[in-house]
Amino acid sequence: MNNQTRFNQAPPLPPYYVERPEVSQRLKQILLSEETAKAGTLVVSAIYGLGGIGKS
Repeated sequence: MNNQTRFNQAPPLPPYYVERPEVSQRLKQILLSEETAKAGTLVVSAIYGLGGIGKS
């Protein structure tokens, strides 16, 4: 398996997509941290903004 393998059915990103690596990295840190992995811990994260601005 290589890093180019895709396991989802999501469509490719549009050409106008703007990456925000600092935001993505922070969200990954929160979701995958040891603290959130403890039994009984529930983490809810919301991404909000106007429709059509690339939250997904």
